[in-house]
Amino acid sequence: AIVGFLGAWCVAKVFLLDFLSLGLALSSGVLFGGVLPGAFLSATGATLGSSLSFALSRGQLKQRVDGALAKQPVARGLAKVVEEDGFRTVFVLRLAPILPLAPPP
Repeated sequence: AIVGFLGAWCVAKVFLLDFLSLGLALSSGVLFGGVLPGAFLSATGATLGSSLSFALSRGQLKQRVDGALAKQPVARGLAKVVEEDGFRTVFVLRLAPILPLAPPP
């Protein structure tokens, strides 16, 4: 059951199936006998799936990713900024939902 659960997480992450990710995260505690074991397995599955997505995008699917970036100017610009100053750019992008730039009304 654990291998199938981790495999489902990999599928959800690689194919960007957020509804499946949500279902897996919410059901993990029930499936594996508690909040902590379920949370641990969900975190492990999400990490494995994200790592697999990263490896595919940098490996076998690199040409496809480069082609998709070439067609979208915003994505191309973002990739360039991340390449130049990766940590700070990703950090700011992660903070954007928490710290909106618009002034309060």
